[in-house]
Amino acid sequence: MRLEFSAPGAKSVRFLCNSRQVASAEGARGEVVIDAADLGLGVCRICPIASTTLGPVQGKPLQVEILPPTMFKAPADAPPLSTLSPGLVLSANGHSPYVITDMAKIPSLDAAKIEKGEPFELDGYFEAPSDDVYQFQFMFTGKLKVKIDGQDFPLPVAGDYWRLVPISLAKGIHRFHAAGIATNSRRLEFRFGGAGVRCPYVLGPKSDNASNWPVSNFWHRVGHEP
Repeated sequence: MRLEFSAPGAKSVRFLCNSRQVASAEGARGEVVIDAADLGLGVCRICPIASTTLGPVQGKPLQVEILPPTMFKAPADAPPLSTLSPGLVLSANGHSPYVITDMAKIPSLDAAKIEKGEPFELDGYFEAPSDDVYQFQFMFTGKLKVKIDGQDFPLPVAGDYWRLVPISLAKGIHRFHAAGIATNSRRLEFRFGGAGVRCPYVLGPKSDNASNWPVSNFWHRVGHEP
């Protein structure tokens, strides 16, 4: 979303959404670009705040509505859930496929004997019970390229904390594929949807207890590992 602004006498202008800065620019006139993914879904108010020699001056708030992203449609050739087994398949050249089946145990690239600098891939399936907006959560310090049903699905920059990414899905079984390169920590966690949520900001410290972590809600076809 591109916004043009004019604030005579301003040194700079900040743009806030629910008191959180989502863009800024130097000078009294210009343009800013705001990623809609940083605003969340639904109606929100963006407030421009100009910095002047007399102090901050608030401009008229702008109300916008963020609509769900384009929906991923379940492929017609997806296997029935009854034919799948729990877990994501982690694979790399020279290594036997490693199935991550339990998210209660922090799955790391160490467990699959993936060394720093080695490329790896994750393959599997997951189910969307209905047409809706869901959420991926991941923890990884390197770069991951993800495809859903063969289509690119961009992720935010990784870091030493959880990333929460919304995704709009049609009802059905969807294909998941990720590719990355192992980093120093080689820690990797990926979760999907309500049944796979780990959110200490909501649940409190007890959310770090393994009893609150569900088993994987990803699936794979036995005998079809990469």
